[in-house]
Amino acid sequence: MTDASLSAKISANQNWLVPLTLLFCVFASRFPVLNDFMVGTDGAWFIYVGGQILHGYWPYVDLWDRKPVGLFLLYAPFSLLGSWQFWGCLLGTDLFTFLTGMLIYKIGCNFATALGGFLCALLYLFLSNCLTAFTGIEAIFYNLFVLSAFALVLLRFEKLQTDSSLLFKTGLQAMAIFGFTIELKPTVAFEGIYLACFLLSLCWLQEKSIKKLLLNSALWIFLALLPTLMIAGIYALHGHWQAWFYANLVSFFQKQGFSAHAPQSLRLYLFIFFFSGGLLLSLKGLKERKIARNYLYFITGWFLIPLFMASAIGEYAAVTLPILLPFCLSFIFLFPIGKKEKAFFLCLLLLAFGGSIIKVAQIWMPLDQYLLYKKSVQTLRQDPDCLFIYGGEEIQNITKQSANCHLTRYPYPSHLGEAKEQKALGISDTNAELAAILQKRPKWIFIGIPIVKTDTNLPKNLLLQHKFIQKELTMHYRVVQTTDTLSSDGIGLYRRID
Repeated sequence: MTDASLSAKISANQNWLVPLTLLFCVFASRFPVLNDFMVGTDGAWFIYVGGQILHGYWPYVDLWDRKPVGLFLLYAPFSLLGSWQFWGCLLGTDLFTFLTGMLIYKIGCNFATALGGFLCALLYLFLSNCLTAFTGIEAIFYNLFVLSAFALVLLRFEKLQTDSSLLFKTGLQAMAIFGFTIELKPTVAFEGIYLACFLLSLCWLQEKSIKKLLLNSALWIFLALLPTLMIAGIYALHGHWQAWFYANLVSFFQKQGFSAHAPQSLRLYLFIFFFSGGLLLSLKGLKERKIARNYLYFITGWFLIPLFMASAIGEYAAVTLPILLPFCLSFIFLFPIGKKEKAFFLCLLLLAFGGSIIKVAQIWMPLDQYLLYKKSVQTLRQDPDCLFIYGGEEIQNITKQSANCHLTRYPYPSHLGEAKEQKALGISDTNAELAAILQKRPKWIFIGIPIVKTDTNLPKNLLLQHKFIQKELTMHYRVVQTTDTLSSDGIGLYRRID
């Protein structure tokens, strides 16, 4: 069967064949980790805070974190599912991945072929698995909204060159989407700025009017900022302006030693290599198609934004995932062009498929730690009560008792005991906060970082924290879950004995 006939067959049955096939691929590739609580705990934290919001607690005031409120509200419905909440979260990430893939497919159909669009959608799925999108991390959710804003432009790409009223309408719609998305991930503002600048450049070319340019700019900026201004206003009206301002605009810059993980540094080079190779091959085969070439130039500019963010902030999965959108969309012309182009794309697709299988099958933490968490969760569910987590992963949302105990407004496991956070939490003495928590005599304490064999280069106050916790555990607690390799570091689940 030729490529043309295969593409025609896909187009003829696209109303059911493409969605069904893509949906099957999403669930089949992620089924092994469905409902595994320890597959990733960022989602568990967002669900926990979202659930507490539904019970009347305020982020930044009652539960401290620097993530935007909209992100917690996005995860809040999952908390209503009780013991099925993490299952619901993982199904939600699968659904958002599917919808994002379908939108990539639609854009591919608009500019190239149904087959090219479908294969790029599959590439997005496999690469997102390579970046652990199946764990419930936030990027897989906001990627759909970012792509929706860009799709408004891409699906109208040719008409926007000449239709000023459509251009104005598209700008309003795209900036409204970005306004909502900024409350999920503030750094998407840079992609929003890029899209707005592109639309404003078209506005200038069409109208040559400074007045129209300024009016559009003002309206679009207002729409993009409106959700954030509304949330800030709500906090201000309730007397919590300072808490909102510090968490959202100050604390990030007070973190110390923030840098990328060195072992992941190869990632960006691979993205750059394949993107550049695909771009050159596509441009070479599209010499006579001006719109297609302009599309690729536009995609290239978009690609550089999240690439720069990953370089500056660090190659964490949540930061790297936004690169996948322009990356995958840049290959839609490759498959129909020629044999070399097909071979290049299929090589990338096979590498992504292999990486997807390995990543889903791989336990993301050392096996002894993974087993410790699983056994600790079972123990806590059998005897639920107040739980304090010092370092490690989020597990306090596994029972109602531990979730609603509220020992501190700093319940995130890695805040009080992490060196880079010591001056970024808005409190002068984290040791005093720790002492206040332990005075409440929680029944359970989970230690997730070494407190016995500690790094002597740690700040003095953290070394004092470790000694203080050791003393408290020795006097009032006994270890109930640990492993031979972790017990010497003090890592494990402890139960109060008096």
